[in-house]
Amino acid sequence: MLYKTHAVRVSALLAEAARTRLSREANLDARRRIHRRDDGRVDIPVLDPSRAERVARDFGGEVVESASDGARPPREPRDIVIDRLRGRIPDEKLELVPRKWERLGHVVLLRIPEPLRDAETLVAEAFAEALRVKTVLEDAAGVAGEFREMAARVLHGSVTETVAVENGILYKLDAARIMFSSGNTHERTLAARTPAAGETVVDLFAGIGYFTLPIAVYAKPAKLVACEKNPAAFRYLVENVRLNDVEDVVEARLGDNRDVAPRGLADRVLMGYVGGTRAFLPVSLDALKREGGVLHFHDTAPADRWREEVSGAVVEAARAAGRSAEVLRERVVKNYAPGIVHAVAEVRIGPEVAS
Repeated sequence: MLYKTHAVRVSALLAEAARTRLSREANLDARRRIHRRDDGRVDIPVLDPSRAERVARDFGGEVVESASDGARPPREPRDIVIDRLRGRIPDEKLELVPRKWERLGHVVLLRIPEPLRDAETLVAEAFAEALRVKTVLEDAAGVAGEFREMAARVLHGSVTETVAVENGILYKLDAARIMFSSGNTHERTLAARTPAAGETVVDLFAGIGYFTLPIAVYAKPAKLVACEKNPAAFRYLVENVRLNDVEDVVEARLGDNRDVAPRGLADRVLMGYVGGTRAFLPVSLDALKREGGVLHFHDTAPADRWREEVSGAVVEAARAAGRSAEVLRERVVKNYAPGIVHAVAEVRIGPEVAS
């Protein structure tokens, strides 16, 4: 028989980012195939079309209806997990099974509710079987410290090093130690469309290559200098530059960007880090060419005045350095905490004024 199914239809360039977002929201229909159309767009199957509308809108696509062969619609992974747990844990605890998770290659990260903690091993095993992954981690504490490192617990399996694929980019990382936020998927996708062809770009907080790699692969800069202080992240940055075949473009530098960032070299500077980012604005201004360039400045700010806080910080720093500043674009990336957002401002900085 035929049953009605739905999919998010987006451009091929945005397909991996949209797929990741749908998976993070537990709305990816993993039992159906992603279909690449002749017109260059991609259909990503979804479980709930109403919940998929916002994703489609965010990625410039649409929710479409189709028909598929089969006796019944494919089942949501969480339902499979619950079936595997039925009879192994009390029925009243089945509703506590996590509804959200994050998949990075063969690793899944999720959070176990406290009342389900006595059955966490069984839950992890069920997720590993349903999602066909090797390792399940619990990221209970998030990131901490200057290096923003994770300390995820292994619930099932042992191999925490994995390769996440997003928008055609390979990101190798240790998922138990290195943060890879799906909440920033859209920003990494936008980075691929940065108008940086032929430019010299400096990434002050490169991490494992979150923004360095999509710019180097898709935006075609002449050179990209990537600075990273965390030795563990730096090791993966170097490996990811090699995996994505951009060694001729990217120069990776280990150390505090205040010590290792170039001066007077950049047409464009990336500041993709939040939490005290504005303290590094003098470094970013020094890295720009004397004739000026563009800053991509990320930071957190109160939700009711994020424009004044984020764009205003750049304008103020530029003026203090005797340079003009023109805000080109500004946007909220995501909610960061109650009443706090992560936002980004792109600001054109004018030439240095001769003293």
